[in-house]
Amino acid sequence: MGKKNIDIEYQIYDPQPLYYPKDKINGQVSLTSKELEKIKLKKFEATLCEDWYHWEYRGSRDEGSRKEWVFKSKTCSRVIFCKARFIEPNETIAYEFEMFMPKKWKPRMGRKFKSWQFNISFFHKTRLKKRYAAKHILPVEGGVHG
Repeated sequence: MGKKNIDIEYQIYDPQPLYYPKDKINGQVSLTSKELEKIKLKKFEATLCEDWYHWEYRGSRDEGSRKEWVFKSKTCSRVIFCKARFIEPNETIAYEFEMFMPKKWKPRMGRKFKSWQFNISFFHKTRLKKRYAAKHILPVEGGVHG
């Protein structure tokens, strides 16, 4: 069968130059099938995550551990738009969403951290694998785009 041809487009309403704790994020996301036959969309969701890289030891002490950058991610909130829905060829489905920034956070800064950011990622699942579809980085003070 191969990879499913699904296009994702999103819009953040009233984007802010910087986001602060408890800020509300509103938007719309649309999904369009480019397949020739209808497919079953098992799940379509958005997650608000805090992502960063941390400098830490990897490996066991016996093998001689070494330091390297390790990707870390923390899910702050999730919106599930649909489960078990069929989508026809060239059909477009649109969903409105609302998410809130965490109540508080501490910027991950210093020599042991890099690429700290908050982002909204959109995922869809059509068969067995969850597929990343789109990502929007939210500017925060001290973050990648802040």
